[in-house]
Amino acid sequence: MKKYTTKFLKCLLLAVFTMQGVYALDAGTADSWKEPTEAQIQDAAAGRLPLSAEEESGERFCGPNSEVTRYYTNVELTACERKDLYSPIGHMTYRNTTGAPVLLRYAQDWQGETKTTDWDVTDNIRDRGDIKAAVISKIEQTLGVSVGMSTTTPRSGTVLGTMTIPAYKTGTISAYHSAVEIQGTVLWQDADGSGTVYATGREKIGGAFIIDGVYLKKDLQESR
Repeated sequence: MKKYTTKFLKCLLLAVFTMQGVYALDAGTADSWKEPTEAQIQDAAAGRLPLSAEEESGERFCGPNSEVTRYYTNVELTACERKDLYSPIGHMTYRNTTGAPVLLRYAQDWQGETKTTDWDVTDNIRDRGDIKAAVISKIEQTLGVSVGMSTTTPRSGTVLGTMTIPAYKTGTISAYHSAVEIQGTVLWQDADGSGTVYATGREKIGGAFIIDGVYLKKDLQESR
C-alpha cells in the first residue's frame, strides 16, 4: 500500500508542476546574456531617419530700432515615427532539445552590461528648452507615448521578460531601447519689447527622443 501511495504522490506532483508551466532550464544548453550582434546593430542603424542639417530661412522686414529677441512660435513635424528596435542592448538564446516546453527568462544579468541610450538631436533642440518641450508635446499628442533624453537598463538579475519555447525549437529574446524619430521645422520671429516684429523664418529640426524602458523582440526557429 505504501509503495502505491508514494507512486501516486510523485505523479500528482509532476502533474501540478506541468500545469503551472514551470520548467527547469538546462544550464548546459541555455546561453547566457550576450552583446547585440553586428547584424542587429547594422539593422537598427539602417532603419534610422537621417539627422537633418540645421538650416535657417527667413525674411527681414526692416532694421530694428531697439533690442530684439528671437521667439520660437510653432513646431511643425513632417515625420514622427516610433522605432522599437532603435538601439540593441543584448540578447539571450535557448536551444530546447527536450520533449517539453521550457521557459526562457531575459535579464541584463551579472554577466551582461549596464546599457544607456541617449537622444540624438539637432543643436537647436538640444540648446533650447522651449523647442525641446514643444517637440516632446507634439510627439505625445501624435503617438501617445512619453519620451525623454535617455534611458538606462542596469546590469541586474531582474527578469525583464519571458517566452515559452516549444519542444525542439530555439528561442531568442533580443532587448532594445526604443525611440521616436522626428523631422520638421520650428518657426521663429524677431521682435522687440513692444511686440513689433522685424523678421520671421524657420529652422530645420530633427533627431531621436528616447522611450524609457526595454522592448523585447522574441523569435522562434527549428532547433538544429
